[in-house]
Parts: sequence; structure tokens; C-alpha cells
Amino acid sequence: MIRRLCLLFLLLLGAAPAAAEPRPLDAGDRLFIQANVQWTVGHEIGHALIDQLQLPVFGREEDAADMLGALLLVLRRDAGLQPDFRERLKAIADGWLLEWLDDLKLDSSIPYWDQHSLDIQRLFTFTCLIFGSDPEHLRDLADTATLPVERALYCPDEYALAARSIDWVSQHYGRPAGEMPAPGAGRFRVTYETGGASRVRDLIEIVQADPFVQEAADRLSERLRLPRDIGIVFTDCGNPDAFYNANTVEIVICYGLLEHFADYARRRHDPAPGRSLCDVPVTGMPAGRRYGCSAPAPPAP
Repeated sequence: MIRRLCLLFLLLLGAAPAAAEPRPLDAGDRLFIQANVQWTVGHEIGHALIDQLQLPVFGREEDAADMLGALLLVLRRDAGLQPDFRERLKAIADGWLLEWLDDLKLDSSIPYWDQHSLDIQRLFTFTCLIFGSDPEHLRDLADTATLPVERALYCPDEYALAARSIDWVSQHYGRPAGEMPAPGAGRFRVTYETGGASRVRDLIEIVQADPFVQEAADRLSERLRLPRDIGIVFTDCGNPDAFYNANTVEIVICYGLLEHFADYARRRHDPAPGRSLCDVPVTGMPAGRRYGCSAPAPPAP
């Protein structure tokens, strides 16, 4: 998330003066915020488990954490706990698209050397894992701008590999069915620190209204043998960030990130140029008419 923070600050330096008070958040906006918080918490849980369980990782840790963020969404769907699965899928994909469009505004400032994959790649991989989890019922995701058929062909295999990794963790660090955590066993503990401005308090209420964070903390605590407590702390960091702190063994979700998601929730309705994948060079130019793009689009300004 540090890369997102840097990009956002650079954008703000060149931003126009503040506009009028933003419009109130509607139900769709609230779900957008909840879905993107859900993915972010899942991603950071991945970092925490890699650290605390000393999980083997081939490749970049950030990619492995991205995988877990997607898989937690799938596991909740499979458990019947995510009736709004498709709406959340779209919200998370929209979030990654908006991140990439902001990346393009910085042009040469995109950090290709970063630990993370490019935001547009994270969008493709997220969509691929979700599609691969149930290609029969999610076939409408394939052969689209966010999942070209050339990638979709391999998505069931990519998902199977990711699911096998989850099974490995369960076999080596999970509790047998029926075994309850011993008194004092390590667990995930969720904390919401007092927010400042009323808009922040409103965003905290939106996040707390979604059962995901507490349910994920409880279910993982029951199913995994954790060596110690792992905090999930929502707090005011002074910036729009989220990270896992190995020194304090805490996942930190900054209130500034909630405001960032709220801004994106409003912006996703923006009909201005640059909102569609057709306007993104990496997808619009190769896709052409195939995905409804009338012509290869120039880079976003």
C-alpha cells in the first residue's frame, strides 16, 4: 500500500483547489468501501500469516498476499457468507482500475521496480483467480477487457495452484475438526481506535456494518494454530495506507485509506474520459473493437 500512498500524494500536489462538500455516500458506495477494505484486510492477513507461520513463498510476497486477498472472498462465497459476491467482485475490480488510471496520470513516475505488481496486473490476476474458482458459473468474466481469453484459459489451473497452497497451510497449521483453541492461544484481535472528524466516524461505521473483518478474524483464529495474537488495528495514521508491522505483529488499516476508498466510490460513476479500460493503453490498444473499444485509445492525460 505504500506505493499507493506515494502516488496519491503526488497527484494531490497537482490537484485543483478543493471542491464543494462531496455528495453523501449511497448504498453502492458503501458496498464499494466495504469490498475494498475486505480485499485489503485479506491481503494484509496474508503478510501476517507468511511472517508468523514462516510460510514458504516462491516469488514475491506481495503476489502471495494478493492471492490470499482473493481467496478469502471465494472461501466466504463457498461458505454461503457472501451473497453479494458479484457486486463485491466488481467493486474490487473497479478499485484496481481507478488505481491504475491514477498511476497513468503520473506517467514516467510509475515505479516499475516496486515489490508489487503493477495495479493493472493485480486487476487481471484478481479477476483470473475469481474466474478460475468457478468457470462454469462465472463464464461471463472471460473474454472481456479485464480477462482476455488468452489468460482465462489458464485461470482454473492458477486457482487450483492457489487453493493447493491454502490446503497446505491448513494441513500443517490448522486444527483438526472439533478441536477448540486452548485458553490463551494466539488469535486475530480487531480494534477500532477513536477517529477524529465526523466523516471518519461515518466511514468506521460503514466498515463495522460489514461482518467480514470480525468473521475472518474469528474463523482464522479457530482454524489455525497461531503462535501469538495478531492485531487488526484501524487507526489514524495521517495517510492513506495499510500495512503489516512485523515488529508489533499488527495489521494496520489507516483511516486515510477509508477516505481514499470513499473518494474512489464517488469517482467510479464519473463518465469522463479515462474511466474505461478502453482508455488504458495496455488494454485499449490491443483490444480494439473486440471489447467494445471503437478505436485504440491514447494514453490517459
